[in-house]
Amino acid sequence: MYYFEAEDQPPSSNIAFDPPGAPQFAYFTDVAELNLTLWGYVRTPSGKAIEGASVVVEGHEDLVVRSDAEGRYEIDWLTKGWWTIIVTAKGYTDAEFDVVMTLEQETKRHDVKLEPKDADGGDDEGRSLMFYLAVVLIIASIIIVVYAFTTYRAPKGR
Repeated sequence: MYYFEAEDQPPSSNIAFDPPGAPQFAYFTDVAELNLTLWGYVRTPSGKAIEGASVVVEGHEDLVVRSDAEGRYEIDWLTKGWWTIIVTAKGYTDAEFDVVMTLEQETKRHDVKLEPKDADGGDDEGRSLMFYLAVVLIIASIIIVVYAFTTYRAPKGR
């Protein structure tokens, strides 16, 4: 939607219309509807800030907000209504939540906790480093046993 101040209307009113290709209609809306703010912090379960997390409003993927060094994000262009927010960060599972913005509460806080993708130090499939170490030790043991049996020769004369 595009918004502009209408010259023949009170300063608290704007006119809004959809971009080309959308259904053609215009209506008046209150300026307060355009300035609703959602903010919060993106953190780990232990409370550590996640810097650089992407916070995106579903349907507006081209407008990415990033969390700062304290993990704080702010989306200050929402209108009243129901919004789905998607939070992503490298090395963490994605989070998604719905929020209802109303004119009665122009600013709303919503903190997000992102879980590490691999809490035990493993890869994305959940296998830990200890798993791979155990596999390597088993394979090495098998190779040593096979080598020992194929190279051992019984003493002659018995």
